[in-house]
Amino acid sequence: MVCSSALLLGVNVFWSGFYISVVVIDRQQRNLAHMPRNIIMAASLPALPDKLFDIYLDAAAHAAFTGLPVTIEPRAGGVFRAFDGMLSGKILHIEPRTLIVQTWRSGNWPLTAMDSVLTLTFWPAEEGARIELVHVNVPEEDFAGVSEGWEKYYWAPWRTYLTHETAAR
Repeated sequence: MVCSSALLLGVNVFWSGFYISVVVIDRQQRNLAHMPRNIIMAASLPALPDKLFDIYLDAAAHAAFTGLPVTIEPRAGGVFRAFDGMLSGKILHIEPRTLIVQTWRSGNWPLTAMDSVLTLTFWPAEEGARIELVHVNVPEEDFAGVSEGWEKYYWAPWRTYLTHETAAR
């Protein structure tokens, strides 16, 4: 059962000689409404995974598809800033051409919110590549904005950039 406002209702089940208790926790009643949330999504883009990986980690190329200056140091401990400093973080780990793990923080978040962790994996797909995104610890206050922002500010502009780049050849 998947539910956004409650986790599950109290149930006792006897299974294989064990009682299993499942308790529903209402996010509002348990003061969990402000717990960080996670985003899991994938995007298909018309380019090879290696190329997408390189574009993401290249400041000039990254800025070319987002439309705003980007600072990115493609190494563990390197700084990341995008959208005029609205997004910031640090690179935690890189597996060449496959995986990027970084901290990620929006300027819209409360000062008390912890940094989130963003994991991007790059996979070959039939018509280019698939980027799988796992974004953990996104504050509830900006969860909808960040969730929608991935398509609006990253995937759609990146597709447009790649399409125009291909057409220009």
